[in-house]
Amino acid sequence: MPRKMQIEEFLRYVAIPLFGLGVVGAVGPRFMGFALGRASPEKTNLYWFTASPFEQYAHSIRQYKFSADAVTADELYAVHTIEKDIISFLEDLKKNDKGYATPTFIITDFDPKLDDNFHKSIALVSEIVNHSTGGRHTLDKLRKFPMRAIDRMSFELNSATDKEVRQTARASELGFKDVLELTMTIVQPEHITAELKGMMVSWTGIIKHQIDTGNFYKINKAMSWRQVLPLLSIFPKLAKISKSSPL
Repeated sequence: MPRKMQIEEFLRYVAIPLFGLGVVGAVGPRFMGFALGRASPEKTNLYWFTASPFEQYAHSIRQYKFSADAVTADELYAVHTIEKDIISFLEDLKKNDKGYATPTFIITDFDPKLDDNFHKSIALVSEIVNHSTGGRHTLDKLRKFPMRAIDRMSFELNSATDKEVRQTARASELGFKDVLELTMTIVQPEHITAELKGMMVSWTGIIKHQIDTGNFYKINKAMSWRQVLPLLSIFPKLAKISKSSPL
């Protein structure tokens, strides 16, 4: 069992952010993903991290014999097994019934106009979508409320019971065209900006609810929105959105 570390410790090791997966929905917000971190001058770890208002941790998935400060994007895909290791990790989550909700946005710093590896990045994002739980429900709601995360959350909270949320989560099978549509939707910059605003509202709202109900146990474990910003900011594009938007 890999050692779980606190997010503050994980942030000290991060060298290359790979993918950030944001979930904004009725069951609450979560930000998770993959990053490469320094293990030593010659070794690099692949990390999985996850953070919700009341649970946050990271752990190492695999170690590689290269320097995180010297490796290039071409080398990551051409020489090392990172893509295969991420997919294997996702398959293990699904097999062990520890699946994750379908992301409503995914951030990666590959740029389709500048980076030859973008098509490989999108292929891996599609795998992330395909291994998640609730793809059909997520795609239907994103179609119904395009770039309107707060309206979508309000609709879900007002119309869905816990039983309905669980049922729609299980009905997650998507065909190839739907996976591609969902993938290309959740990586669009304008969509990500809207989802990040929705995440902030959901994050602060859930904590406020626990304060109002006097649930001091949960309040003591809570990570505030301000505290989660350093995690979001390991992705330069998210850091830029956070600074330029009234979040």
